[in-house]
Amino acid sequence: MERSSNNSSSQFNTLNATSFTGVLLWGFIHARSKTHIILIFLTPLFLLGLLSNLILTLSICSQKALRTPKNILICQLSVVDLGGLVATNSYLFAMFARDTFRPITLPTCLIQYYALNAHSNLLICTVTAMAIDRYCFICQPFHYERKITNRLMIKILSISWVFAAVYPMIYVLTFVGQKSCQLAHSCSFFCTPSSLEDILCSKDLSVYPKVYRLAIMALHLIGSFSLVGFSYNKILKVSKTMNHCNCSRESLTTAATHGLVLAIFYVTLVFFIVTGSLEVKDPFKENLLSILRAISDLVYFNVPSIFNPIIYGLRNKDIRAGVIKLLRLQHILGV
Repeated sequence: MERSSNNSSSQFNTLNATSFTGVLLWGFIHARSKTHIILIFLTPLFLLGLLSNLILTLSICSQKALRTPKNILICQLSVVDLGGLVATNSYLFAMFARDTFRPITLPTCLIQYYALNAHSNLLICTVTAMAIDRYCFICQPFHYERKITNRLMIKILSISWVFAAVYPMIYVLTFVGQKSCQLAHSCSFFCTPSSLEDILCSKDLSVYPKVYRLAIMALHLIGSFSLVGFSYNKILKVSKTMNHCNCSRESLTTAATHGLVLAIFYVTLVFFIVTGSLEVKDPFKENLLSILRAISDLVYFNVPSIFNPIIYGLRNKDIRAGVIKLLRLQHILGV
């Protein structure tokens, strides 16, 4: 590990001496000797996530009986997961195949940051909407049947797409017209906000983006946690008042399914955010952080995307029946 750290520091100093500017992705440099192991681990995860999300999405979209408000949210989650899987893993496969890890430029870094944040925002909005949907379904069933329609759910999801597109754009626009004069490094496979702010010619210009980024991130996560926490607190209280009848067990089952998805998402998200926000100067700690960050990158973009469709496919009777029906139809048609 010490030798790897010294080699990385030597490469960074060499690039710095040759007047390179941009962001050096140390995740690829540290993983260079373990590329084959990562690909052996990553390829089946990618294929499993791709296949399971495609089947779930096609099952819901192709069968009218499955197009309910709850399933529209599940379909949205699968679509977003599919986009994240294809985009991030295609990028990783391409970078590992190139095996040349030169610093990425400021515009490339901004595009990458925007895409990653838009994806994360969509996921947060979707899982939060799913928690509120379960709250309305369990705690206010009569209101839910009358007012929560497919059209309303599509409007809510449309707003989430607009929000996900606009929020990171405000941060990115602060860099318009700026130039990079420094060589910074990111302990990741991706460009991190701190490394993006470090490459600017003027450090004063990076103060507002950093404050805005941290403030919005805190508000976004606190708001999401608060809504999810409120929803599940109410769900548990209502379930306890149902005197252990069948409806109580059904309510707890559906809440447990969504709760499991939420737990996997938030644990991997917090791990991803924390490892991406840490800044260390000690070479040994930096090497360790790069390893942790590389693991968090792979876990965040793959593990939830694999487990989400499997959890819903196994625990949701309607979706499970729809998936079986779709697979049987494909078999009959010989596809």
